[in-house]
Amino acid sequence: MEFICSNDDNESIPEKIREKLGLTFEDVNYDGYKMALLSQNMKVFNKDTICRVPFSNTVEAESLGAGVKFSKDSVQARIGKYRINDIKDVYGLKEMDFETKSIAETIKAVRYLRGMGETVCIQVEGPFTIASQLMDSTLFYKSLLKEKAAMEYLFEIIQAGILKYVELAVSSGARVISYADPAGTLDIVGPVMYKKFSGPVNCSILKKITDKLKNAVIHICGRTSNSLEIGGFAEKHPVSFKAGQSYGEGLIEMITSHPEIKLFGNGCIKRSPVNVSENIMWAVEINKGDQYE
Repeated sequence: MEFICSNDDNESIPEKIREKLGLTFEDVNYDGYKMALLSQNMKVFNKDTICRVPFSNTVEAESLGAGVKFSKDSVQARIGKYRINDIKDVYGLKEMDFETKSIAETIKAVRYLRGMGETVCIQVEGPFTIASQLMDSTLFYKSLLKEKAAMEYLFEIIQAGILKYVELAVSSGARVISYADPAGTLDIVGPVMYKKFSGPVNCSILKKITDKLKNAVIHICGRTSNSLEIGGFAEKHPVSFKAGQSYGEGLIEMITSHPEIKLFGNGCIKRSPVNVSENIMWAVEINKGDQYE
């Protein structure tokens, strides 16, 4: 079964919840307790079983030096200033900073939520998405083709940061890692770029994340996992869960009933509260290959 994306990239926060909690957009991104409070209220409002943080997809890029800005009508932060304006700027990058800004508050939110007894999902961006938030698209694609050493260095920095982020999240109580690389999917970058760059880099990260999971699992965005499968980097297998449950309840069941399975995909974590007609979760297995060991 091929995954069909609903293209629901921006999750709206009901106005009455924000009014009830008295939250600003900055609060949601830069205060771990308020981020956790909103996540818990969203879970209740949506009749969900999983609390998700953060509410923006810019936290990793911001931790690497990108500037962010907020619109007047969205909780989502946007990139306001690129960190890399010349490919040589790559060599000035330091590792992700987990002590400040939104990424630090996200880890705090995970701890708060876990302390409240919640099942916590942390949303993690993939390497192409993070890289494309650090520089404009023209420089990014040009550098992929002509600046191999610089881009390898960049992806090493990003990969190390993602692994550390996941490790911190799991040790803080996250049970689900929602992993997505929307800027690096097959339909966006094309088959040549995907086979040569995005597919191998994502596989390398996913294989290494698996070693950091302990009692957590990775839920790969349907578009990302579908690209891996079509590109020949992964295979999926159906696993049944109890009928009459929501997608999120089924995923939680998988954590305890199938601890040997660490990667799930071909679905959307935003459908967590939805009761599914087929009680199937798709386990994902990354194919072996020296190019992404």
